[in-house]
Amino acid sequence: YGFTPSPDERISSKIRCRSSFVYSFRIPHGCHIELAFRKVGYTHRIQNIAHELGHALGLNHSGKAEALMYPWGGHIKPLDIDDKVAVSALYDTWRTVPTGNTRDVAVGREKGSPVGADGLAWMVGGTYGNNVFKQKTDGSGWVPDPWAPKASRIALNGYRPYIVTYGTGEVQRRNSGDPTINSGWSNFGGCATDVGASPAAIWIIGCDIDTYGNGSIWALGASGWIPDAAGGRAARIAVDSAGAPWVVSSRLSGGKVFRRTSSDVMSGAWQWLDACAVDIGIYEPGYAWVLGCDKDSMGNYGVYARNDNSYIGDGITPELHRWVRMSTGGGVNIAVGPNSKPWVTTFGQSVMTTVR
Repeated sequence: YGFTPSPDERISSKIRCRSSFVYSFRIPHGCHIELAFRKVGYTHRIQNIAHELGHALGLNHSGKAEALMYPWGGHIKPLDIDDKVAVSALYDTWRTVPTGNTRDVAVGREKGSPVGADGLAWMVGGTYGNNVFKQKTDGSGWVPDPWAPKASRIALNGYRPYIVTYGTGEVQRRNSGDPTINSGWSNFGGCATDVGASPAAIWIIGCDIDTYGNGSIWALGASGWIPDAAGGRAARIAVDSAGAPWVVSSRLSGGKVFRRTSSDVMSGAWQWLDACAVDIGIYEPGYAWVLGCDKDSMGNYGVYARNDNSYIGDGITPELHRWVRMSTGGGVNIAVGPNSKPWVTTFGQSVMTTVR
């Protein structure tokens, strides 16, 4: 049942379903919508129907004003990233991306493609597990980069890959997004065990690993690597589109998840987010995906989505530290593209992503 008042009108609606209804193509069979409108125009009716269908799919109210599931409406809204991630966490299925022997994967978008569009994936893998590849445009396979250094980790700042070089830990970036062109790789030096990248910033985990398995955190500046002024330490890192890093500590230190309150390496602090994880991926700020600490019999960890704008049952009080576990899927590494869809590499070294 949904009820949406506004200052000058009241709209009530509810979706009633048989108790035994099932979902097919994410549409409930045997449901009908009862709407009661008073002084309400076409725009409000369409908005209210779409909002109530969201509730029928299991979505709660959102605290984000741009979201369809925001409890106070007044105009027709397209699906916001907040709505898409919520539905994805509940209903997305997984498909296997054709590949083999994949160690790590990163997702971005082609130069000049629409904002929010996925379609650009790079991976580290191959016969010996350290070669660099770009996914073919039609998704049918991968194109090797014969000029790439051997790598252990990879991230994308949009369309160009950053890698951690195998053995030395140096951070290098390809100077173009085309693996068939010898445009060279820029060496930013340093020593890293993981790299996180977005169009706004590049951050790494340093090689000074402590007894708990965590390294120091650094950001790439105009003249080199700058240590995190907040003194953070972690095992895995990802960077959102605003340039703020999100990290996961080692399992020995609890697999804790933190995000930085500022993208400025010289200011801000680390905020703990109540979760246990082994890896993290993010693009849109606030919409992180993690691999939890619950490992299945195949060696893969469960996939969880975070939504900073969720509400508890009353639809009024914000619910903090909201993590939703997907009912299927798992992996050992995770990456997230511009449309906030997760990609994982599995224990069996395959690549999977969701179908939304």
